Amino acid sequence: MDDSSLKPTLIFTRGGEPAASALAWRNEDATLEGAITQAVSANGMTEWEIQYRDNTRGGEWRVCNARPHRLKTAVHEAEHIYSIWLDYNERDRLTELRNEQVLDDVSEEFEKVAEAVGAERIGPEDTRAPEQTEHPSLAGEPRPLTIGLATYDDYDGAYFTVQSIRLYHPEVLSDTEILVLDNNPTGPAAKLLKGLASSVEGYRYVPIANLKGTAVRDAIFKHARSPYVLCLDSHVLMEPGSIRRLLDYFHSNPETNDLLQGPMLDDGLQGVATHFKPEWEGGMYGKWGADERGFDPEAPPFEIEMQGLGMFACRRDAWLGFNPRFRGFGGEEGYIHEKFRQAGARTLCLPFLRWLHRFGRPGGVPYPNYLEDRLRNYMLGWSELGLDLSPVEDHFMDLMEDRVFESVRRPILREIEALYAVAAGSGG
Repeated sequence: MDDSSLKPTLIFTRGGEPAASALAWRNEDATLEGAITQAVSANGMTEWEIQYRDNTRGGEWRVCNARPHRLKTAVHEAEHIYSIWLDYNERDRLTELRNEQVLDDVSEEFEKVAEAVGAERIGPEDTRAPEQTEHPSLAGEPRPLTIGLATYDDYDGAYFTVQSIRLYHPEVLSDTEILVLDNNPTGPAAKLLKGLASSVEGYRYVPIANLKGTAVRDAIFKHARSPYVLCLDSHVLMEPGSIRRLLDYFHSNPETNDLLQGPMLDDGLQGVATHFKPEWEGGMYGKWGADERGFDPEAPPFEIEMQGLGMFACRRDAWLGFNPRFRGFGGEEGYIHEKFRQAGARTLCLPFLRWLHRFGRPGGVPYPNYLEDRLRNYMLGWSELGLDLSPVEDHFMDLMEDRVFESVRRPILREIEALYAVAAGSGG
């Protein structure tokens, strides 16, 4: 065999299109099935991360977006298989590989790939997460309301959200603490986020590295010191006066168990989206809708089926939490609303509780956001609530290749059956 065929081959793709990275080792003595079986059973990989397909040269073992500790085995076993491709379509995963030096034997080539797609090298002096810290003004009795933000490498968004509260809601500053949970505490934004605690009255910084994605918002309620919590995305602005009115609402309804939300303003600050319609689109359950009862900020609260979770509020002890098995991003809208209803509470739209959400990200989304995680979360969440999985499966079947869909679905169904002992989905 030509020696050149044993060298790593670099290919750029992104989301299946030319521009992501792949590394391939080739060996003509392929034992694909054996390698896959061994990896699944002994190395902690799940079936959806490993696929193989036939090609004109004998086959590929494709490992998609796997974590570094799983790839170490793949690298060591590469000489036993014909072809192994390590595909990465998210900068976050490439950063992990680079910093844990999984691919030392092809480091020169991998460095070129990592730099080309923007994976950042974290030096030894930067690998420790900042410690929790807070402004001295928070000493003493807890304040009535915690305003919590979970952020992932979004310093600009978090900065302007925090400072907008101070500029446009001065009447509530003595009654609120601002809690920032940093979901990437070894990332480039961490030191600056922590540094705000030295100058921002009522500010508290908490690094959260062991949770990623949707589940981190549960940690806001865990770390909140106040009896009431307002949870914001780290790029949300609240309409002046709205936080004061929320505090007044809690004062008038101190034992409420309801999930409280409000109309989202559009970029023109004229139109509002009061709720999510229960419809599927693009891997997400919920499409923006407008109810005329929410057009007037002075109108009374009314019940809604669901709403986007860029802004919501709840009494801390009434928070029901997301499924602890959720992974990554997606799956929470609709699920958490139904969970409150099943517990005898309501999801309310408070027309005065208006908010503005920044959707544009010219630099791209900095965190991993995988369709496979969304499917997993929806299936787990809906099964927890005893809901029919058919709409979930039907929608994702249209978005994913059959082989990929089934490789994700099968292990989730086994997990669901073990957890909830329900007849989940259509077939199995």
